[in-house]
Amino acid sequence: PRRAVIPAALTPLDENLRVEVADFRRHIDALAAVRGVTAIMVNGAAGHDSTLTRDERRLLVAEAVATAGARVAILAALRATKGDPSLAPFAQDAEAAGAHALVIMPPADKADFGWDRARARFETAFSASGLPVAIYQTGYDTETLTRLAALPPVFAIKEGSGSPAVFERNLRSVRALGRDVAIWSTHSSWLLADLALGADGLLSGMGSVAADLHVALAEAVWRSDLPAARKVNDRLFPLTQA
Repeated sequence: PRRAVIPAALTPLDENLRVEVADFRRHIDALAAVRGVTAIMVNGAAGHDSTLTRDERRLLVAEAVATAGARVAILAALRATKGDPSLAPFAQDAEAAGAHALVIMPPADKADFGWDRARARFETAFSASGLPVAIYQTGYDTETLTRLAALPPVFAIKEGSGSPAVFERNLRSVRALGRDVAIWSTHSSWLLADLALGADGLLSGMGSVAADLHVALAEAVWRSDLPAARKVNDRLFPLTQA
């Protein structure tokens, strides 16, 4: 759904840096049990994605789907690595493991934020999987982001531009396309501001430890209850400073 509250899950590791599968299942189950959580993203930055092997990422998607896939959507984040420079194998793995959608993480090479290379990078993922795709926005300029948002597989943007002004410009530009592309804020330090501007929801690593408060904040804004939203934001503020 366009309106969504999506925690970005953590990846528990043991003292030897091996994935603690049982703890991961408990974590996913706890997030899915929060009323109002609509999806969970796995293999994102909050989950140590850049340090996980391809097999570990595939395992985590499968475990998340098996644990909570019947209750909430599971979004699989994709990030290429030096050992696996293409997004294609990760997209194929995510689909085979049962993910409901993909989130394409920001590129490591700044040159990939330009339109031609960004389009080629996304089309690599599109060709490898039939799943809908969300963009994790950090460094695309507004024109490039809007052109990416016009591509048919794209259904959402995890907006992390790092600036309230840029966020609003991007939101307005994508809205002008007339496509039903969701804009989800990941600005954990000012979620209330983004929601007030018109963000459709939240997709944030902070949600891994504060999913109930994120739901309460989003729902207060959606019903135009500013006093309630401010009260929730007051509870979240110390966490943003920690």
